[in-house]
Amino acid sequence: MTSLGLTLGCVFIGTGFFSTMLYGVTCAQFTYYASHYHARDGLLLRTFVLFIWVLDTVVTIADVYILYNYSVDGHGVLTSLEVLPKMFSVEYATVGIAIFIVQMFYVHGIWHLLPNMRQRWKVACVAFPVSLSVLSAAMALESLKVIADADYNVTKTLAAAVAPTMTKIWSASIADVYVCAVLPWLLYKKKTGLVRTDNTLHKLIIYLVNRGILLALAQIAICVAYLGSKEKGMLWLIFHCLSGKVYVNSMMAVLNAREHLRSTRSRSHDVYLTAMK
Repeated sequence: MTSLGLTLGCVFIGTGFFSTMLYGVTCAQFTYYASHYHARDGLLLRTFVLFIWVLDTVVTIADVYILYNYSVDGHGVLTSLEVLPKMFSVEYATVGIAIFIVQMFYVHGIWHLLPNMRQRWKVACVAFPVSLSVLSAAMALESLKVIADADYNVTKTLAAAVAPTMTKIWSASIADVYVCAVLPWLLYKKKTGLVRTDNTLHKLIIYLVNRGILLALAQIAICVAYLGSKEKGMLWLIFHCLSGKVYVNSMMAVLNAREHLRSTRSRSHDVYLTAMK
């Protein structure tokens, strides 16, 4: 029997602490966006932001239900820790969708920052991260099938879902590294020699690099924790709950930084920040 610290303790930390805490950050960013940008942005971008917030809300509700299932419905029943709640499928699928959408947001930025070149070359530049993101999303759905085939048994699922889970994690990580390398490079090429403009671009480049490193590390942490989980261990759940929230908040932070960046009167980075209008 795996200790409660590696099962119920991880559930509490992942779903009860990190998920709900970071959802509060998401709501704060959504509120800031609504008060500062909602009236100015186009319908597409407003709908996009609302959809991302709804996805994160669904994830948080599912996480709270999972915590309730283990701590209340399963109180005093140790065998309940051997089975994943069916709500986990909803949570897992929604996180996968959110990660895919956020990655497409950054790929969209790459598309608009690419220099004037033939359409086929632009397509070739974004095809690689798009393919990896699609593969990651597909493996998330495949993992759901594996979970269902294992009757939601934690031990069986950990063993059977290794291949799709590792493929999902590493394809998403490579896509993040690609975005982390290409976006800053394209922004660097936009430098004009004007100190004020270049300083603004420098700040944005640093943020994007830090964002890429953070997201890649989050995915790698899930990989290590998953492979290190023994029998019914749920250490991986902590990093799983973190990853989706980090993706959503990183994207919201970029959108909410536009007002500050525009105050520098720089236009070269506006292409990226307002591309989805």
